[in-house]
Amino acid sequence: GGSRGSKKGTPSKQGNAIYRIDTDGVVSELFRESVMVLRLVEHDGKLFAATGDEGQLYRIDPAGGERTVLVDLEAKQIVSMNVLAGQQGASPALLLGTANPAQLIRLEPAVAEEGNYISEVLDAGQVSLWGRLRLTATVPENSSVTVQTRSGNVDDPERAPWSPWSETAVAGDNGNKAHPLLPRELSVVSPPARFLQYRLWLKSDGAESPAVGRVALAYVVPNLAPKIASIKVTLSVQRSAAKGKGGSSGGAKKAGGGSSVINVEWKASDPNRDELEFLLEYQPAGSGKWLLLKDELKQNRFEWQSKQVPDGWYTLRLRASDHPANTPEMTLSTTRRSDPVLVDKTAPEIEHTVQRPEQAGELSLTVTASDALTPVRSVQYALDGTENWHPMLPDDLIFDSTRETLGITISDLEPGPHVLTLRATDRRGNVRHESVFVEVE
Repeated sequence: GGSRGSKKGTPSKQGNAIYRIDTDGVVSELFRESVMVLRLVEHDGKLFAATGDEGQLYRIDPAGGERTVLVDLEAKQIVSMNVLAGQQGASPALLLGTANPAQLIRLEPAVAEEGNYISEVLDAGQVSLWGRLRLTATVPENSSVTVQTRSGNVDDPERAPWSPWSETAVAGDNGNKAHPLLPRELSVVSPPARFLQYRLWLKSDGAESPAVGRVALAYVVPNLAPKIASIKVTLSVQRSAAKGKGGSSGGAKKAGGGSSVINVEWKASDPNRDELEFLLEYQPAGSGKWLLLKDELKQNRFEWQSKQVPDGWYTLRLRASDHPANTPEMTLSTTRRSDPVLVDKTAPEIEHTVQRPEQAGELSLTVTASDALTPVRSVQYALDGTENWHPMLPDDLIFDSTRETLGITISDLEPGPHVLTLRATDRRGNVRHESVFVEVE
């Protein structure tokens, strides 16, 4: 059986591959790299692969699953390869033919007296302080492993100046020469930077070669301040309108105020991926003092009940701190202000004047609706306690101000007393009713 949820035949990474097919038809992948495989030779259970366009020669051990880059040539392609006769079980000599440029190279199995390895460019993500380098190595007598490093802030050393290679340093063995799996350490002296490379120098007397097993580098990214991408403030209004169905001749006023919830949401992140803590403050318009709204917030949202403050304009300020992940002296924070937000829980005021009718059965009146903060949205009237509301238009035919004057004449009324109810609403949904007795001739 096999595991579910994976696509058969999908390679683990891109590139060209070498496969082995045994006598039972089972296919196994021995090698995959982003290179051209130009020539294959098998010798004594080992497979030699000549490649381009980096001019590398690989030795592959199918039984052990290991591979080694034997040589990395200046030529771009190794286009031909022959194994020269040698002792059984011993590494063979190889004859290589290259292109770009064309060369004929004899590769002997003897141990070279000196060789070096340059690592790929290592990226810390930010300008960082590089710590100690730890490597495991087998270092025979009369051989050595030394290290150099260089650093820079551009990912390609050829595109911008990097620091020069450091002085060659010997990785201290700490008495571990007999224990190749225990790490040897040395300090990295290259200046702080985002990118770093190391170069290993291996030297031998030609009898036996040193071998490096693993290299690890420690680094620390300096603490960076959090970032606040946005802070958004919206209001949700719960409308409740009080019904006015009657009152004294002097006028009874009932207000149905809108209960507003101020929803505050924000987006924040930390370059070090530190846990963040938030603090919200608010400032009334015209005041120079910030007042605490809520601290020790962990989530990126908060609901502020508008009934907690008087009507008016307010600005919110959010502070993001990486305090949970840093010591007090290392803690950094960032602040960001919101756009001004209006708190308005008060309904418009209503004033009216009943005018002397020109004809019998008519009722003429002038109405003024005014609001301290929010433009008036609508004014309506109803007669005798009914829910049949009739719209009224301002004198300038548009609701666009915090103070609107409206005039209306109601005809075909029965003589005698009537109840007139006026309703004014502002743009925040605050509603006021006023009901009065009127006499129709």
